[in-house]
Amino acid sequence: MKRYTTHPFYNSIRFRFGLLFNCLLLLFLSGIIFLVYSTTRKVLEKDFTRRLSSGATAILRKTDINPVTIPIPQNGEYFLITYDNKILPDTLFNALPPKAPNAEVHVVSKGKQWWSFKTIKELETGGIISVVYTLSAAEYNSALGWLKTLLFLYIPIAVILSFIMGYFLSGIFLRPLNRMIAKTAKIDLANDIKLLEEPVVKDELYELTDAINRMLTRIERQSQQQNAFFASASHELRTPLANMLTELQTIDKTAVSGEMNQLVYNQINEVKRLKGLVNNFLWMSQLKADSIITHKTKLDIAELIVEIVESFQPKALEKRVGIKLIAEPPDASFIVTGDKNQLAMVLSNLTENAIKYGLAESVIQFKITVSGQFISTKITNVTDHIIADAESLKNEFTRVTAFDEGFGLGLWIADQLLQKNRGLLLLSYENAVFTAKIKLHLVQ
Repeated sequence: MKRYTTHPFYNSIRFRFGLLFNCLLLLFLSGIIFLVYSTTRKVLEKDFTRRLSSGATAILRKTDINPVTIPIPQNGEYFLITYDNKILPDTLFNALPPKAPNAEVHVVSKGKQWWSFKTIKELETGGIISVVYTLSAAEYNSALGWLKTLLFLYIPIAVILSFIMGYFLSGIFLRPLNRMIAKTAKIDLANDIKLLEEPVVKDELYELTDAINRMLTRIERQSQQQNAFFASASHELRTPLANMLTELQTIDKTAVSGEMNQLVYNQINEVKRLKGLVNNFLWMSQLKADSIITHKTKLDIAELIVEIVESFQPKALEKRVGIKLIAEPPDASFIVTGDKNQLAMVLSNLTENAIKYGLAESVIQFKITVSGQFISTKITNVTDHIIADAESLKNEFTRVTAFDEGFGLGLWIADQLLQKNRGLLLLSYENAVFTAKIKLHLVQ
């Protein structure tokens, strides 16, 4: 069963939803802040214009020609007073700053540092008194700058804080989903399937939990039906095949002709081949359904290899191949933890392959070594066929095209069984030598 693996935070639903909502928040905040900035700016401008207009009007009201009366400038006030009698204009008072903008009548003239306003009054004599009133824009610029800083710093800070808080708060709301993921990751067919606990609130999570529970119920029912079929098929197929093989092997060869003896020999081989095919398909079906239970015990892997080799000695003699066992160091402990039947199945498969595909008059070598926390068993045999990709033979229904025998399942089954026993199968081919290496954890 595949283990649940963590993912980068930027691939999570929390991150993507947070990014989406904060983009929307940024969009709305930008609109609101632009509106607030524009409105506030207009209010400040209107207030500053009112100050200019009021100041200019007050200066104009206090100014007189006959006799000439001019008000004294207050702190921060700058103005220009001129008199035009339709003959010759005359400047009565000039205290404008050097960079004050040229003002037009009843229009605020805006500069970076100074704003000016001009107002006039017509006298009964026909003359015109004009006042250009100027104030520093520093206070206005300062207020506007402070507003810009406040608003435009607020946007990124608000978005970042909103994203961080939203990310962590969403983790609280997604805890039921995380618990569901953790429980679902532990479900397999090798153990009893436990349904997920349904949330109290009937929301989307409740619907998801209910859908998963109904799916698990269907899977469990189908698995039970499949296991029942495997057990029945195993009995129905193995029993007649075993009977056929026994009857063929007990035929009295002296009572039949030489041609019949060859026919019986061929039939025995075909029944054995069919029996192997049935066994492989049953193993494959159980592995696919993850319904094989591994009963781990402590066992001596060297003794198990000796038992397997002894059982295959007749086949080795028939193929005229030798078998050599090497243990390094000889006095080491070769105790491992695993399912003895499953490890025996793996070793039997690899030994049978080595004998079947090895060259006649060659030697098959079993070398057991202890290295750190592992016990390695190398099974090497010489072959006369080139294997381009030895590791690919661990894929189901994959075999070397030069070999007509086999079904392409043996090495796949061996690899799957070793994984169940926390082991590793490595295959390699070099210089006409095929090597199968088994790595198992050493029991200290």
